[in-house]
Amino acid sequence: MTSLVGAFFTAFYMFRLYFLAFRKESHLTHKAEHHLHESPRTMIIPLVVLAILTVVGGWVGLPFQKGGHAFERWLRPVFEPDAVGTALGESVPHAAVHPVSPMMEWILLELSVGVALAGIVFAFRAYLRDPGLATRLRTRLAPMYRVLAGKYFVDELYDRLVVTPVYATSERLWRFWDVKVVDGAVNGVGLLLEGASAALRLLQTGFVGTYALFIALGAAALVLHFLRH
Repeated sequence: MTSLVGAFFTAFYMFRLYFLAFRKESHLTHKAEHHLHESPRTMIIPLVVLAILTVVGGWVGLPFQKGGHAFERWLRPVFEPDAVGTALGESVPHAAVHPVSPMMEWILLELSVGVALAGIVFAFRAYLRDPGLATRLRTRLAPMYRVLAGKYFVDELYDRLVVTPVYATSERLWRFWDVKVVDGAVNGVGLLLEGASAALRLLQTGFVGTYALFIALGAAALVLHFLRH
């Protein structure tokens, strides 16, 4: 069921993109339209190769082929338990195989194609035939629209559970460790040296008369010291 829902919405959104980009009125300015050009070969050739491989890959997987899917037959030796066990040097038990009948494969194939076509038709009706349908559905299914438009609010939940706590913890660590401890130590050394230099500036004036005065005072202090003893 999940795969069918995914097939429906994938087809719907891809053709919604196609209709809005190539079938609706252009909103480009004349200057922007003047610069439009086809993609270079370096982009076109890989896309063509991928398109061919996509068609071939789907074709070889169709269930009407004799002997089963060609791609499955080609990969069968790789996924057989005996081949895996031999390659790993171990004994691998045989896995349970539940073959699907060709009729069931056709039913699943047609069901998936039908669901994808329904998505394409719905996109055609909502964006080309009746452009107001999308707006009406958005109004009618407002709660679902808010959930889908908010991307299931995963970003908000992640922000509240992870980003906000980590940011708050980091800010607290920054205010305590970086501001008080690291900056406090660096600024404290700077203030200590600044205070010591302020005291030394009173002694180191650069004037000879000041130095002579200090020398005379020092000599007088020595004389007084020796006279007392």
